[in-house]
Amino acid sequence: MVERPTICALLFRRVGDSLIATPALRAIKKHHAECQLVVFCETHVTRVFEGNPWIDRVIDVDRSPSPFTLARAMRRAGHLTTAVDFLADPRTALACRLSGANHRVGFAGRGRSWLYTQTVARQDPARPLYSAEHKLGLSRALEAPDDSLTIDFILKDREVSRVAGAFAEMGIAPSDVVAAVFPYSRRDYKRWPTEHFVSLCRALHTERAMVPVLLAGPGEVEYCTRIAAAAAPSVAHVLRAESLGEIAAALRSSILLIGNDGGPKHLAVAVGTPTVTIFGNDPPEYWTPPNDSRHVALTASGSRSGMSSITTDTVLKAVDDLLPLITG
Repeated sequence: MVERPTICALLFRRVGDSLIATPALRAIKKHHAECQLVVFCETHVTRVFEGNPWIDRVIDVDRSPSPFTLARAMRRAGHLTTAVDFLADPRTALACRLSGANHRVGFAGRGRSWLYTQTVARQDPARPLYSAEHKLGLSRALEAPDDSLTIDFILKDREVSRVAGAFAEMGIAPSDVVAAVFPYSRRDYKRWPTEHFVSLCRALHTERAMVPVLLAGPGEVEYCTRIAAAAAPSVAHVLRAESLGEIAAALRSSILLIGNDGGPKHLAVAVGTPTVTIFGNDPPEYWTPPNDSRHVALTASGSRSGMSSITTDTVLKAVDDLLPLITG
């Protein structure tokens, strides 16, 4: 029996970057259906790819593998013919070269483009593209026609049931209008001030008749709990999510997501929930679906005071402008 050719896609380390790569992965598999598509990722993002019908295998490479470890794993994945480097840092570029793949595609970079057989231009800051659209350049390099920019994420029944139970325990009825709120970010410069989130939760509850639910993943519960306590226990609730799937399930049950740029924003896009995203100095075009009025970006670019210059009133106005599109 002849072994199927293998296309290795690597290396996924961030939730957002992993989610917005799914359109390119889907395009590759659709055009190269005869190949085995294998995704290499770090442990904390494996859930992004679970159940994805366009991916044949997901290989967990733990955290920050060396190029030699990564290359060995690629060679063991099957009859390796092609490596597609979505990260394209010096480590992954060298791993592609050491893997022995005849066709190696990655983003051009200083001093490492020679490690690939074909390169795709990096983002041009003067003409920023939605990152999912930019990553389709990698699939085009494999002669795969452009597919839609739809993000793939497969929910599990147990995650949906667990979130429904958590909402019920918090006293949230199916008829309540839930506004998901994502206040956390690992990077301080991407974090809207906590006092702004407190006033936002109060305004959503008292002036818009919404139930704010703060989304807290592992390591984020204490931060979100402080905000909910300051807003008042009767105003805001905290969902202690145990997985990305539970966050996605909560988002699907919400009328919209308001918060910092991060993984939950891209999960919201995947499950069809509108978003109001608060950006610091990052170009919002990189992370916002184009030509889609359901996803609003608010940016503090050019302001010395950073994200604090975006007021609660500004965010609430964006919510009010978005609601007619949501409710029809």
